[in-house]
Amino acid sequence: MKITNKHGLPDAVYSALSKSNYNPGSSDYSVTTILKPPRIVQLERRHWDELEEDVIDRVWSLFGSAAHNILEGHGCEEAVTEKRLYANILDRKVGGQIDHYLDQCITDYKVTSVWTLIYGSRYKEWEEQQNIYAYIFAENGYKVDKLQIVANVS
Repeated sequence: MKITNKHGLPDAVYSALSKSNYNPGSSDYSVTTILKPPRIVQLERRHWDELEEDVIDRVWSLFGSAAHNILEGHGCEEAVTEKRLYANILDRKVGGQIDHYLDQCITDYKVTSVWTLIYGSRYKEWEEQQNIYAYIFAENGYKVDKLQIVANVS
């Protein structure tokens, strides 16, 4: 994917926003990938080198990464944080990385706009994501009784 800087952001900001620390591990598909329409996934994979994204569209992602980095280091010793697990689903290896697991509860931290909460525009996607995480964790021997989203509104 080509990363552009159409708005002329400073080099330091461009550098920070154009990098991604995301690593899907050894999965064929990530949880977020299987939530996308299959045609979009195939087109993205086939034409990845032709796609463009401007760094300004990655600002929310940077805020989310910062929040995750801060929260990851402040859980109790019994908590499982930022753990990636895998499950075989229809002969494909699906991987998912949860933010926090404690007392049989998976917590996902979100940084979002107030409008997302007012209109509930991502609730269905978040619910599906959490349920797939629960399935993957159960397949790996973790008991999951509760799912929760902690949304930080910016």
